[in-house]
Amino acid sequence: MLPQLTDTNGKCLNCGVALHGNFCVQCGQRASTKRINFKETLNSFLGLTFSLDGPLLLTIKLLFVNPGKLFREYIGGKRKTYYKPVAFFVLVTAIYLLLRASINFDPLEDEFVNNGQENLSGLEAKIEEAARLVSENINNFMFFLVFSIAFMLKLFFRKTYNLAEYTSIGLFIVGAYTLLKIITMFIAKFALVDIDNIELVILVLLIFYSSFSLFKSFNFWSMAKYSLVSFLSLVL
Repeated sequence: MLPQLTDTNGKCLNCGVALHGNFCVQCGQRASTKRINFKETLNSFLGLTFSLDGPLLLTIKLLFVNPGKLFREYIGGKRKTYYKPVAFFVLVTAIYLLLRASINFDPLEDEFVNNGQENLSGLEAKIEEAARLVSENINNFMFFLVFSIAFMLKLFFRKTYNLAEYTSIGLFIVGAYTLLKIITMFIAKFALVDIDNIELVILVLLIFYSSFSLFKSFNFWSMAKYSLVSFLSLVL
């Protein structure tokens, strides 16, 4: 076991404040810390990144069970309870891209097979070019989808939250959709099922469900606005 590092003067090794107890009252660091080793470094990384014993799993659970509660409480000030939206979006996007590369998944592999590239019409070639552009830059398009959702929520529900708060909601929603994309990606790769149209339906339903869960309004106009937010987010 590596020796622990403790200031002999009874002061915090991080900020120098006098210690009273097991943690520094100024910066929160432990009174005694172990020397740096690979195990500690890996545990710290996994703990801070994934928080498997708390914020990440709770955040994912609420995103699918009760996203409105997550949005309201995070915006309302419960920042330590849940995973931060930017970090969540970056994490799940990175996981998706890594898994996609690891299984060599190409969502357009069977989309434009028409007896050879030379037989494609001008319009079909343009469609394939656009689809390929989206596929190869999916992380950028998902990033812009965040702001598209935020803008539409602000447009239809402008008095409830500001644009920055709606952007945090957009990050959570797109992060949840990316998790679902990981599942559908494996289905498409190994079960050979065409899921392109299904993914669009899932995205629309997820935006609608998240909006409804956030505002909890059942009247006709509110339901219409949820639908418009879902549809126009994709159009924008």
